[in-house]
Amino acid sequence: MILDLEMPKVSGFDILEVIQQKPTLAQTRTVVITSQSDPAIEEKALSLGAIDCISKPLNLRLCRIRIENHIKIRTQEKVLQQTQEELFAEKEQLRITIDSIADAVISTDKNANIVYMNPVAQRLIGWSQTAAKGRHIEEVMKLCDATTKKPSINPLSVALKENRPVAMALNTQLISKQGIEHRVEDSAAPILDKNHNQCGAVMVFQDVSEALAMSMQMTYLSHHDQLTSLPNRVLLHDRLTQGIARAAFNGTKLSLMLLDLDKFKFINDALGHHVGDEIIAHIGHSLDRFACNDITVARVGGDEFALVVSHSANYLSLEPLVNQVLNVIGKPFRSGGEQHVLSASLGISVYPDDASSVEEMLRHAYSAMYKAKNESANSYFYFSDDLQVEMNRRLEVGNKLRKALDENDSRSSLST
Repeated sequence: MILDLEMPKVSGFDILEVIQQKPTLAQTRTVVITSQSDPAIEEKALSLGAIDCISKPLNLRLCRIRIENHIKIRTQEKVLQQTQEELFAEKEQLRITIDSIADAVISTDKNANIVYMNPVAQRLIGWSQTAAKGRHIEEVMKLCDATTKKPSINPLSVALKENRPVAMALNTQLISKQGIEHRVEDSAAPILDKNHNQCGAVMVFQDVSEALAMSMQMTYLSHHDQLTSLPNRVLLHDRLTQGIARAAFNGTKLSLMLLDLDKFKFINDALGHHVGDEIIAHIGHSLDRFACNDITVARVGGDEFALVVSHSANYLSLEPLVNQVLNVIGKPFRSGGEQHVLSASLGISVYPDDASSVEEMLRHAYSAMYKAKNESANSYFYFSDDLQVEMNRRLEVGNKLRKALDENDSRSSLST
């Protein structure tokens, strides 16, 4: 608007006051013209919102240039305002996104002083955004090794020092301001400006406590029997492998005791599987008392159990332990409203006396156990060369009988 201050019926100052009072005219840019040379007149006009003052008589060329410059300024202001609004909207969208993600996010300046923390980071660390802002990351975020509890350096500090992305150390634990412990992992990276100079850093991490607990639970379930909670066949194989390696290194021995409950199938079929499960659980609990650093107790499957015994350099007889195991199994107990007295057959294989591998130990212990089952209740046998000869002979006889039966079937078919 171009406004002459000297008008016959209304003052230009009155018009300026009206413009100031109406919100709808707030964006109006007013240039006043006057024939007065008094600086107070110009000062009053500018104080009432005029953006320029042009003196009469008018120089139309100069007047046009000044008006065009004001128009250009106004256009640039509009562009700047639009850009600011777009930047604000983008920043707000980014803030909402970061606040909504499940990961914790912390940003700092180039001195590792906290600038921003999203709600997840505030919850895990135990500091509010207001309280943490301006504090050093090491002061607010306490990290340590989950096993040794020794303090760990923050990866964000390393990222700033070495000017590169840095992953969080394995087995890292975060201790919140309230003393709550969280297992965390992820990384930090420096933030660079357009000239590739550091202007800050950002750290993204997550609480893996539940995932770690779930993983440990899954690992436990995959290596333990669900009914007795004893190590299963998978873990038994692993313990045997480790035991053989240790015995070979130390020049000691390792024994595998396999036992099978006598007539358990009859009890299971007669009283039901639920009673059978109670009996297996009872036996597992009874045998678990023998477990220690040198003895692993496992359930191989069904009614079969195993004990892996590591011997010291002064190897003594297994008979005392064998008798204790058979006595524990033979103790009367009640299940399913009935009293049961059980017995077991036990086979023993010893590394390196009769076996040189896990598979051989298992095979030989089974052979000795089956030999014991053909004897009286509560019997046990060590694997021996004689037992191997007997096994080979039985295998040979079995093969010959099978071959004879097959040949007899063939002759019968031909005669028919």
